[in-house]
Amino acid sequence: MIFTKSFSILCIFPLLLFTNLFAAIDRTYPLADEDYWEKIETLNFSSANPAVLRSQQATITHNGELYFLNNEDSIRQYDFWSFGLDDGLKDFYSFYYPDPSNNDVGIQFYGLLFNDDGYIKIDDWDQVKPDDLLNEKKENAKINNEIRKERGLETVEDVVWVEKPTLDKEYNMISYSFKVVWGNQTNINTFVLMLGKSGYTEFEILASYENEDEFKASKQLIRHLKQNFKYNTELEYKDYKPGDKVAAYGIAALVATSLGVKGLAKAGVLMLALKKFWFILLFPFIFLFRLISGKSNKK
Repeated sequence: MIFTKSFSILCIFPLLLFTNLFAAIDRTYPLADEDYWEKIETLNFSSANPAVLRSQQATITHNGELYFLNNEDSIRQYDFWSFGLDDGLKDFYSFYYPDPSNNDVGIQFYGLLFNDDGYIKIDDWDQVKPDDLLNEKKENAKINNEIRKERGLETVEDVVWVEKPTLDKEYNMISYSFKVVWGNQTNINTFVLMLGKSGYTEFEILASYENEDEFKASKQLIRHLKQNFKYNTELEYKDYKPGDKVAAYGIAALVATSLGVKGLAKAGVLMLALKKFWFILLFPFIFLFRLISGKSNKK
């Protein structure tokens, strides 16, 4: 199978704590393109249908448009060979092809480990303030720019909403996307959060804003997840019953946490933030300094 790889790289320093926790992978990094693709071919990619998400107790039904890793060691290995990163936060990693017959058009997305803090109430949705959240995200970018300058990386010029946070009550899903403007390119980051009875699943979709096909594919993937992501029996959001575990925070705090802004601490979810603070804070804004575009045949 042929796929095209284009991805952002995360600063390694904030994740050294995670790196030391994991040892059973090949830590060769960086790799020349030829060596990179040769190693990637050894990973256990699958196109099984439905795609099983281990920690989420959920599946994604598809028609051959997903090409994924759902094994912990394989995901960690892919991350390290690709980005020098081993954070242990991911449960699912996939290449998505909106047209399975055209493998030249594809984007990447991943799912974080299932968060089992409990049922997320949505009655405080009116407290989600998109403009305030974005302003704080921009302030974070300024702080992170200093780190990037020290490392000789390109800095962020702007962060702009593409689609503000939206709550789909029919599918119990939150989605939003923003673009990050660099000196000579713009990428788009899309987040999808699927609410369940005992927590939530979070996906991030990564694409080039300037590539029309990738931009369209990211929007199509949102629709696909909405209609085809399913928790297992009795684990759907609608299956909540009085007496089940309820999260100590509401939907507004969850959105802030996902976006990686300081407001989440005020919302009483500091421990949740600590699980992925550096990851979410820095990830969308790291320069694509190892942009690999290539095609690889996998049998």
